[in-house]
Parts: sequence; C-alpha cells; structure tokens
Amino acid sequence: MAYKRSGGYRPKRSGGYKPRRSGSYKPKRSGGYKKRSGGGGCYIATASLGNQACLYLDDLRNYRDNFLESFDLGRKLVSYYRSSAPKVAEFIKEKSFLKKSFLYPFILPALFLTKKVKGGKVLGFVKNIALFVIFIFALSWAWVLDKTFGINK
Repeated sequence: MAYKRSGGYRPKRSGGYKPRRSGSYKPKRSGGYKKRSGGGGCYIATASLGNQACLYLDDLRNYRDNFLESFDLGRKLVSYYRSSAPKVAEFIKEKSFLKKSFLYPFILPALFLTKKVKGGKVLGFVKNIALFVIFIFALSWAWVLDKTFGINK
C-alpha cells in the first residue's frame, strides 16, 4: 500500500496510524513554558492573594523558574527575592493596605499576562519583557518597604 510521506499521518509498523511530528516539535504546558522543578516560593503573591493563591500561582512560578532563571541577572534577582520576600510577605500579611499595594499594581497584571496573553514569538517576547518589568518594580517596592519598616533586620 502506497502512502504520501509529506502527509500529516504515517502508518505505524503495527498497521495503525500516528501523527507525524517534525523534529522541532516540543509540547508546551500552560503559559508556554516547560515545567522545571523549582517549587513554591511566591511569598508575596501568596500573602496578597490569601486563600486563592494556589489557583493562580503555577504560571508565575513557571515564569520565574524558566525565564528569570535562564540568565544571570534574573538568577540574581530571584536569589534576592527568595532571601528577602518571606519576611516582607509575613509583614504585609496582616496589613490590608500593604497587601493591596502589591496586589493591584503588580500581581494582578502579572497574572493577567501569564493567563490570558498567548501568542507567537513576538508577543511571547513582549510578554516576557512586561513580566520582567513588573517583577523589577515589585522587587523594588518590597525593598522600599524593607528599608522603611526595617523588616529584614
């Protein structure tokens, strides 16, 4: 039986059919990032969102673990975040106005970008840059709170 090699399907040796995949095909998870082990650590987002945090933070963790930790400056920023954020998160947990100061300008826009914005290379690049800028501003705000209130002493 003859078949086209350029078609979308090719026969398996057992006689069934399976989809043809090109060599560059890599399945993507939600958010367009491959899942990497890094675990939790979204301290400030968890403190700001409260009980709803577990529903939304996987995409932010994937962004941090796969994009930010892929270059030197990103690794340094994440390292600083992991060292200072737990105490900042503990400090803001009981203060509604400080939770909102992280939630509305930083966390909700970042969640929107990771959940809703999908696209090709250009849009993905713009999304990564926008998330990087949000991360920098959120980290700066955490630093200001730390220095103002003496949180990490």
